[in-house]
Amino acid sequence: MPEARFNFPRGFLWGTSSSAYQVEGNSKNNQWYLWEKEAGRIAEGGTCGQACDWWGGRWREDFDRAAEGGQNALRLSFEWSRIQPAPDRWDEHALDHYIDLLRGLDRRGLFPLVTLILCFLHAFIKIRDRCKRMADYAEIKHRVWEAYHAADPDTFKRKIAELKAWTLQTLPHGAGRESILKLCHKAIINKPKAMLYPRATVM
Repeated sequence: MPEARFNFPRGFLWGTSSSAYQVEGNSKNNQWYLWEKEAGRIAEGGTCGQACDWWGGRWREDFDRAAEGGQNALRLSFEWSRIQPAPDRWDEHALDHYIDLLRGLDRRGLFPLVTLILCFLHAFIKIRDRCKRMADYAEIKHRVWEAYHAADPDTFKRKIAELKAWTLQTLPHGAGRESILKLCHKAIINKPKAMLYPRATVM
């Protein structure tokens, strides 16, 4: 029987991908926490709850398993609603926690690929509180989802422009409308730049 041997190139990153909400546990300040508490979202009313308890320190066990399994990288995300729990407040404990995670990866020879979660998590909560009709909130979610799953910067810009136009035509003057317009402005500045660098280690 013919045999062949294939080798990965030098520097190839072989690892595991994780998401903060899936592994940290007790994350109660973002839109996913609100979503899973809505009736009918999850069978039998389940919630993320403790998850893998990384916030309680069990990340050490998982990092050990990854290193022992021959991995050399790990993708993780930072829960921005922990770092900035309120618009005018930063949590030094949360920042120290993430620094500990990065040091833990380094000690085990695992290269960190960090995803920074920013902007829309907190904004969605504020918009939801300010929208007078849930139908408006549902439409906003749909339009933002389409924009952030765009295949290229030009499509993203077009989708954000459509959201802005819809907002101006549909929503009454007030805090909710102004919040969305501000988000559109920030998104056009920041998101297309990130889309140009798909190989960056900070995503």
